[in-house]
Amino acid sequence: MRSLDAFWDAARTFGDAVGSISVVPLLIGLTFHLCGIGFKAAGWRAILRAAIPRGRVPVKPVALAMYSGVALNGVLPARAGEVLRLFLVRQRVANTTYPMLASSLLAELPFTTTMSVLLIIWASRSGALPSLPGLPAFEVSWIAAHPTAVGVTLILAVGVIGVALILLGPRLSRFWEQVGAGVACLRQPGIYLRTVLPWHLLSWGSGVGSAFFFLEAFGVTSSLNNALLAMVAAAIAGGIPLTPGGLGAKQALLLVLLAGQGTTTAVVAFSIGMEVTIIVGQLVAGLVAFGVLTKGFRIRSALAEARRDRQAAASPEAPPPD
Repeated sequence: MRSLDAFWDAARTFGDAVGSISVVPLLIGLTFHLCGIGFKAAGWRAILRAAIPRGRVPVKPVALAMYSGVALNGVLPARAGEVLRLFLVRQRVANTTYPMLASSLLAELPFTTTMSVLLIIWASRSGALPSLPGLPAFEVSWIAAHPTAVGVTLILAVGVIGVALILLGPRLSRFWEQVGAGVACLRQPGIYLRTVLPWHLLSWGSGVGSAFFFLEAFGVTSSLNNALLAMVAAAIAGGIPLTPGGLGAKQALLLVLLAGQGTTTAVVAFSIGMEVTIIVGQLVAGLVAFGVLTKGFRIRSALAEARRDRQAAASPEAPPPD
């Protein structure tokens, strides 16, 4: 893939520029990023509390599962980390089901999709974002250059899903109840605006702050405009998860969006250095979180204990919701 070639080219340049990195802004940028994950976890917990209003959703397992899942997303493609965080929470939070947890992820989409679309429109109208077919990233340019193939594929996928729903409809009533519970907060605007949206705003703001300090760390002009352009690259690359965290496509996009905002070496070093720092930081935080959840990586015993705690929390004698 052309985008992965761009990644490896950037990696070689990054190796040459390591000595010029400013450590303090780098650490501040990483701190902002990790805080953003915590805010996102708080938002997800609020979504789950709306899904099971009479149940208890502890902070610790949700937060640790979020860090574990994000870490896995950084090293595996196709959002594999989302499966991990659903599994970890399902084992530890009573009154949850996989359909409910999976649909709760959909409740995160209105905010992230809206912000991504607004950023892309802003970047396009300001002239910072060139036409997508011309971008040096296969995942982005191929889709933009073949709209008919993409459209037909989507139509067929919707058709298959529709037929399956018609055939299996009578058996899916309970399933749809659970799915509906996962997005309950979207049907209650007051709850969403009070308990979910503020955390998502904090998480998004942390992303902007993280990008700002990473720009400064690598000697690229650190401004709100450039930080938002970095968010544009993350939004486009992250929306096509063919590589871990949009790896490769994101670097190619950053090279285009930030051209002229620093020396070529600095921009290339930023494009890869921010990604490497984030992946390593997420991995360390995720391993710590997973180790805490599994009692020092004793996975079998930890899962058995989690099931006992979950059953106890689901009993009538369980404490009231926090």
